Formats: sequence, structure tokens, C-alpha cells
Amino acid sequence: MGREILTVVETVSNEKGVSREAIFEALEQALVAATKKKFYEGTNSEEAQLRVEIDRRTGDYRTFRQWTVVADEDHEMPACQDAISDVDPAKWSIGDVRELEVESIEFGRIAA
Repeated sequence: MGREILTVVETVSNEKGVSREAIFEALEQALVAATKKKFYEGTNSEEAQLRVEIDRRTGDYRTFRQWTVVADEDHEMPACQDAISDVDPAKWSIGDVRELEVESIEFGRIAA
């Protein structure tokens, strides 16, 4: 998986004259969109907050689901928010972003 990503980044960078970092960022965004479509479609996917992190050295990547901790009275979007009463207040404060690693989509479908 990682080697494929590094190959794509290097090839596109050389052919198009685009920085490697810009390509990594575009791939991360594409992986977020594909993950939302595959795993969250029909379940308020537009509200689900995801982050993909590609290791620039190895090409390996991980996907994280994110929730923002909010006051109980502001808890209106459970797909991307956690009420403060639902989390450990010793670990989390209002405004913090909690992350949980989730299943990553296969890169081959994105590259095609």
C-alpha cells in the first residue's frame, strides 16, 4: 500500500511539476472523500469529520474519525460532536477534538 502511494506521488510530481507535499495533501483529501462515501454514505456523511494521515517517508496511511467536544446545550450534530457530559472531563475540555482510528479504504480504488 505505501509503496503505491510513493510511486504515484513521485510520478505525478515529476510529470506535472507539482510539489510532493501538494500531492500528498490532495491524496489525503481524496482518501477522506472515498472513506466517507464507502463507510458513511446515507448516515450524515457530510457531518462525519475524518482525517487521513499519510506517512511521507513510507507511504503508509491511517484514517481517523473526529468529534469536537461541545457543551451539552450545543450538542446538535452527534456525527461530529461529543457532549461534554459523555466524555471524561478529566481528559477533555470543550473545544477539544477527540480522534479514533477507523478502517482505512484501500488505496488502489483511489489511484484508478
